[in-house]
Amino acid sequence: RRIIVEESVWDLDEDEGILTIYLQKMNIELFAKPHEHSESEWTSLFKDSFKIMWDDCAKNYQDLPEPVMKLHRIREAKEQECRLSDNRESKERDAARELDDLRRRTRMARLGALRGFSVCDGM
Repeated sequence: RRIIVEESVWDLDEDEGILTIYLQKMNIELFAKPHEHSESEWTSLFKDSFKIMWDDCAKNYQDLPEPVMKLHRIREAKEQECRLSDNRESKERDAARELDDLRRRTRMARLGALRGFSVCDGM
């Protein structure tokens, strides 16, 4: 993956002998496929280093380019609205089902009373 050189830096702690490298990803892959954020993941940092597995790091996608992040936020908002709508519809169906069940039980009780026995007796 390519990096933005001007926004990448390194730091050497000479006392500890630790080199820290901060790389800013270019994420050009996302301009071709803005909905596939995993395309910007690095599988390794260096050619001969170990492979980075999918779940080795958090996936918050805070480094997405602004146009891609805007599309991501729009898609997330639409998905949230769909979830809320589905939840409302599910609650309405459940309420209608409960009313229908109550209506059936009431009707069965009335029929049982007309026939001379209780619904609780098992008909």
